[in-house]
Amino acid sequence: MRFRLRAEVPVGVYLNAGIDSAIVATTVTKYHHEKVMALNISFPENEAFDESRPAREMAEKIGAEFHSVECDPETLLEKVKDCIWVTEMLCHNFHGVGMFTLSRLARKHVKVVLRGEGAKELEFLLS
Repeated sequence: MRFRLRAEVPVGVYLNAGIDSAIVATTVTKYHHEKVMALNISFPENEAFDESRPAREMAEKIGAEFHSVECDPETLLEKVKDCIWVTEMLCHNFHGVGMFTLSRLARKHVKVVLRGEGAKELEFLLS
């Protein structure tokens, strides 16, 4: 793992409340020699979707620098056109628009982003 994390550029992780992104973030902060940036998208108007508080707590616990971009439904709707332009395909849900928004935040801070995607499905199957 240490070999894979050799980078002369800033490294970030997408961090939410899930176990998958927490494992990736913890591993990266353990093996990467520079400060790791944890990037999150928050939805302050909708507590059911907002995972910024547990993500911030995890970032503090592992020593990552936390950055978050706030979104609301209007902001996501505004970004649909830009998202379609860059992806060259229609978005079938707002997950892609959220990732697009988060990627714009990442671009301001890091050159490499790692993410954990898929462990929630395993979590669901095992529960």
